[in-house]
Amino acid sequence: MITASLHLVQPLARLIGRLRHGLSPWRRPEGDRQDGKERKGREGWLFPFRRKVVSWSETWKSAESRLGALEAALKESGATPHLRCGGDFDPWDLELRGLLGTARLQMVIEEHGGGRQLVRYRLQPGIRSEGGILLILALLLSAAAAADGAWIPAGLFGAATLFLFWRTIREGGRRLSAFLTAIERTGEERCSR
Repeated sequence: MITASLHLVQPLARLIGRLRHGLSPWRRPEGDRQDGKERKGREGWLFPFRRKVVSWSETWKSAESRLGALEAALKESGATPHLRCGGDFDPWDLELRGLLGTARLQMVIEEHGGGRQLVRYRLQPGIRSEGGILLILALLLSAAAAADGAWIPAGLFGAATLFLFWRTIREGGRRLSAFLTAIERTGEERCSR
């Protein structure tokens, strides 16, 4: 009886310990907290649409140093575990990956002489292939259950589909926000979005 009760109490004790020390299953992923405080407003989340950012620089920097500065800004925000660099043949330069959603950054530099540069960034949200498969699978299971008249499983799988869709949008928006924050931290004069 004592062993059985300890088996039941142990997960509860672990949960209480995690909650007291800030580790919880519903906490925000890395990159969404800064200096122990959660970010608020536009800095934390954006609606995941393709965005273009144009910035003007009076000092010349190579593309590699600009991408390195963006990587350093992303490392400061804690987004490093999800950061990938594009290869020679990838159509993107940096990618921030979530469990289901992603955001990619592509950079182009226009030289204007005298060391002046116009830097154009294209930010694009996306869905990881694993996330897309999970969404389609949950949707198909919901539709199959509804076709059989099993309304409770259809509702459960439908709720799972909505949750996965919401999570994908949320992750894509947070990754876009992390890129925009990193661009702002590089200290360049922004022309437009």
